[in-house]
Amino acid sequence: MEVNDVLVLVLIVAALGLTGVAAWASVEVARTARSVRQITDQLDGKFPPLIDKADASLDLLNAEMMRIDGIVSQVEEVSDRMNTTSETVNDVVRAPLAFIVGFADRVRRAREQRAD
Repeated sequence: MEVNDVLVLVLIVAALGLTGVAAWASVEVARTARSVRQITDQLDGKFPPLIDKADASLDLLNAEMMRIDGIVSQVEEVSDRMNTTSETVNDVVRAPLAFIVGFADRVRRAREQRAD
């Protein structure tokens, strides 16, 4: 056998080995693709109900937040009214007291002037 015949034989054996490896890799890729397809089919069955539940939960949370916002707005309105009322009561109570203090001061000055 010549060197060329030996090299051809080695190349043929290497090509057969590479063909076998390529066939094995193709089978593994097909198995992996089938497994991925099964997993995605299972997830397709599970995720839409979860997404629907999450959507419903977010809608409920949004409704509760709007309700809380309404309550906070009402509390702010009541607080503003209480502030206005307390200022009015303060003014009403302070006016006669200011008058009485002024009157008492004038009486005191008048007494002091008479005493002099």
